[in-house]
Amino acid sequence: MEIIDHFVEIEKQFSTPEVIGNPELIKNTARERSRLEPIVKKGREYIELIKQIEEVEEILSGDDDELIDLAKEELTELSSRKKTIEEELKMLLLPRNPNDDKSIIMEIRAGTGGGEAALFAAD
Repeated sequence: MEIIDHFVEIEKQFSTPEVIGNPELIKNTARERSRLEPIVKKGREYIELIKQIEEVEEILSGDDDELIDLAKEELTELSSRKKTIEEELKMLLLPRNPNDDKSIIMEIRAGTGGGEAALFAAD
């Protein structure tokens, strides 16, 4: 929930004069928002799924046998979706590699210069 609250706060910052007037702050805020957006989206999906599971469990405590059978099937499906979403959330919450935001890949190859150049390129 803290991440979702932080995300909502970031979205509110986009309309403040301090952010609008500062291009560097806009860039940093947009970067933070884009980093959090998939996590928040999946988190909201997970919260909604938990609510659905609670509703189905409430139906299971009822008296209608036919409705209970349908609820059991739906609960099985929702439980498998819950596991899938939990795994996806775990992957999204893993710390990012700081090099992911870099915008260059450089390859150094040995050219002329023989063994000395090859040693330099290998380092």
